[in-house]
Amino acid sequence: MNPKIKGQILLETLLVLPVLFLTLYLMTILLLTTLSKLMLQWTCFSMARTVLEEPSLSLFELHHKANQQLQSLPFVQDTCSLSIEQTKKDIYVHLHQPFFILGRTYELEHRLALSR
Repeated sequence: MNPKIKGQILLETLLVLPVLFLTLYLMTILLLTTLSKLMLQWTCFSMARTVLEEPSLSLFELHHKANQQLQSLPFVQDTCSLSIEQTKKDIYVHLHQPFFILGRTYELEHRLALSR
């Protein structure tokens, strides 16, 4: 092989590797963010279901359960904010979780309404 072609192949390889690693990094961030959103939705649903099953639980106990479920989320910066409203027909759950990614704080939130 010609040395000029070998050098060109090496240069092209060195230029492609950072782009490949950056793409892999960004895809990992996207995957973890998507999983975080799905876990937040599941926690919101399980809190509403818990309120339906055990309406005597205090907001403190529900908040503690939600934090236990959400502590495995990647990039979590703070504890979650949970608000629950109950009416005769419905239960409304609003869960809000801040997380830190790429030097910025983002907020995941989910609202859910379940009918009795």
